[in-house]
Amino acid sequence: LKGSGNDPDGNAISFNWRKIAGPPAGAISSPAAAQTVVTGLSMGIYKFELSVTDALGAVAKDTVEIHDGMAVLPLNLLDFTAGEQGNHILLQWATSSEINTSHFEIEKLGDANLYLKSGAMAAKAISQPVNKYQFADYGVTPGLNYYRLKIIDKDGQFTYSRIVTVNVKTNTSPVLEVVSMRANGDAMSVKLTSREEGPASILLADMQGRILSSKKVILTKGLNQFNQNISLQRAAYIVKITKEESQFTGRFIKE
Repeated sequence: LKGSGNDPDGNAISFNWRKIAGPPAGAISSPAAAQTVVTGLSMGIYKFELSVTDALGAVAKDTVEIHDGMAVLPLNLLDFTAGEQGNHILLQWATSSEINTSHFEIEKLGDANLYLKSGAMAAKAISQPVNKYQFADYGVTPGLNYYRLKIIDKDGQFTYSRIVTVNVKTNTSPVLEVVSMRANGDAMSVKLTSREEGPASILLADMQGRILSSKKVILTKGLNQFNQNISLQRAAYIVKITKEESQFTGRFIKE
């Protein structure tokens, strides 16, 4: 790591290097030196910040990103974005010149500053001028959410995309939010998201208020799906989902 700085007034300045993103491996040998060495790196993307402070306390900062030990794959990542979409974060990316690409793994920064796999998506296996992909993450947490793509080819080599972030404000959305309700044949399906885990109940009634079924379930944070075998006539129905003091009531029509 090589840094520099000077004070126009000739005051003494001090330096401080620190790692602000990346795998937990790596040690800065002399954080207070303008130029220093980082040892013990593992494969991944690292970001380091240099702060330069003068005698009066004024601070200037800059960052540098290091890609360690990653192969360059025959793929051109045109774009990679992430944005909040109601009860989930939508990641979208576009590629060109896909040659020998196997699949993508979506990784999210978790505890202990480690990126963990949130999902995977197969490559389209055809080289079009532009290939477009998207992935929805329902495990949204308040604050900064960090994502990256792990791009893997058919030979097992891989590389990482740049890191994208989404700043989710303190969640004021409902604890329960239903994504879909439908009935096909002799089965009913309810898909919902929950900000909290724990027991809940799902009640099905007809439009006259007669209870047709009642089911106890255990919710997990994020996306949940529950299926139930039940024969329903073509009509409108009411679904009521209750978790402690939170409640959702909705209607769907079996056609």
